[in-house]
Amino acid sequence: EQGMTMAQTKLGQLYLAGEGVPSDHQAAARWLRRAAECGEAEAETTLATLHLHGTGVERDAAVAERLLRRAADRGYGPAFLQLGHFYTADRGAGPNQPEAIRCYRAAAEAGNLAAQLIVAHNLLVGAWGTRDPEAAASWFRQAAQSGHAGAQFQLAVMHCTFLSRS
Repeated sequence: EQGMTMAQTKLGQLYLAGEGVPSDHQAAARWLRRAAECGEAEAETTLATLHLHGTGVERDAAVAERLLRRAADRGYGPAFLQLGHFYTADRGAGPNQPEAIRCYRAAAEAGNLAAQLIVAHNLLVGAWGTRDPEAAASWFRQAAQSGHAGAQFQLAVMHCTFLSRS
């Protein structure tokens, strides 16, 4: 209650998970909102997720997008990842693939492991246009260096199949 936004964020997350306190989604949303109003990017991102699913708050995609944008504007990688998911989904007007790609790449460049894997996979299979195995390998390599076993395996397979032919 003293305005410590990180503590407010963590308390909100504890209420959300029911860890050390009874699970209370509305209390979680209240604490996360207080921190988000002070510009705490992690709180904004978590609160946005609550708004996307209607957990403890009214379901509101526009509020969720606004919160994610604010967190992403401060360079918070997980917000970019969530925006990528947001723009990939069809919310009535169809997915916004160019914006989803931009957000996934921004998250990957910020070091987000999940985003690195998403970018790598989509480049490998050509889901975003032309296949680019070399760029995919670069992203898999970054994920592999973080210790991700799946990325390590994929990189080995790529090396044995077509990277060794280049």
